[in-house]
Amino acid sequence: MYRKRLILICLITPLVFFISCEKEVLIETGHPEKLCLNCILNPDSLVTASLTLSRDVENSSNFNTVDNATLELYTDNGFHDTLVSLGSGRYQLNYQPLEGISYNMVVNHNGRNKILATTTVPGRASVSWIADTTHISSPAAGSRVFVRVDMSVHDNPNETNYYWMNSIETNAVFIDDFNRDIDAESEYGYIYYYYLRFSDVGYNGQDMDLTFERRSGIKWYLWSCDPEYDKYLKSTLKARLNSEKDLPFREPVQIYSNIENGYGIFGAVAATQIKF
Repeated sequence: MYRKRLILICLITPLVFFISCEKEVLIETGHPEKLCLNCILNPDSLVTASLTLSRDVENSSNFNTVDNATLELYTDNGFHDTLVSLGSGRYQLNYQPLEGISYNMVVNHNGRNKILATTTVPGRASVSWIADTTHISSPAAGSRVFVRVDMSVHDNPNETNYYWMNSIETNAVFIDDFNRDIDAESEYGYIYYYYLRFSDVGYNGQDMDLTFERRSGIKWYLWSCDPEYDKYLKSTLKARLNSEKDLPFREPVQIYSNIENGYGIFGAVAATQIKF
């Protein structure tokens, strides 16, 4: 009798496991149109923004652009200036935002609920590096040359920092593993899809050391992102990986937005240029 009960339990247990992993996701449709703002402040560029109307998820047509809206930029000192419409939903202001300054964007359009958002431009990352030219690898295909790089990010203790860089391999232990996957052919046994993301949580004010290979002779960047843009980038990359990878238990990803009464992102990034 005991043997029969044990067999029954062993058969039921995996069934319960698979049932518990099944999740029904209901997608609501028929939402009213809202304004969708996309604007990333960068101290190296003029302020630019795009404005569209949202559309239902079942609607596969192009987004309708909005040209006759008022986009106002504010600082802690009050109103700064109004962006100029360039057509096709694009707006611009002849002004480069400043590091360490907080900005507010207020958008009004034809009696719709105004949309609002806030961001702070982060400081550029302080970086030092050494390129090991004695360690040179050249892929079989093409003539591109890669060198090993030892890089230190000197974290600013006065702010919480979120860093992104375009690389897929490193030995650093503080890299976010949300986009990491096993790769037996890589040097460290795993790779990161598209980008490395890391923050100074647990490392505030310290030097953060990374070792990786990089193509020689080209410029690349270490991006310091504000918390809003960091969340947007991470959620966007998660959604992309969901669509590209065949994961049996993947959950839908909600793209992050910090726009009050609307959709989109109002964030900021400061880039540190590096060349080996």
